[in-house]
Amino acid sequence: MYTLRNKRSIVHKGELDPNVYDLRYLLASAQWVLAELLRNVANLPMEQAGKLVEEVQAPVGAMVEDFGDKKLVIADMSLKDELYVLLHSEYGRAVKVKDLERAMDRRNPGSVRSAIRELWRARDVEGDGQSGYRLTARGLRTATDVVKRHLEEAGRRPACGDD
Repeated sequence: MYTLRNKRSIVHKGELDPNVYDLRYLLASAQWVLAELLRNVANLPMEQAGKLVEEVQAPVGAMVEDFGDKKLVIADMSLKDELYVLLHSEYGRAVKVKDLERAMDRRNPGSVRSAIRELWRARDVEGDGQSGYRLTARGLRTATDVVKRHLEEAGRRPACGDD
């Protein structure tokens, strides 16, 4: 992986320009290495370690622009999908409803609150209006699928090194 990276003008000036197949190979190789490390450290079966690595690979950065005080989903999608993408971009951290409403200020605030309650009833998020909401493991899987689907619809493949 290191040699390919150096020879293909990925980091250093090289003889050949990188192509999508090089990038896919590098991503797949890095995922395998991470899965192998996880498997050995956590004593997991390879399939389970591979699924863990896959879950954190969804390239949300291609769809969310961070302005510091506000995040903006720049892809065109449904309100629920937009919520999944925003919460995925903050995975592990509770996001307050007012921050979600600010990020989705082009939408009706009542619709945003209604949609977050639907995600809560479906057990895709946990939390409340006071402390904020965060994705559950189930919600993370759904959000990852949403990101992948939108990237593929836009003609972009997540395995190409989008980040």
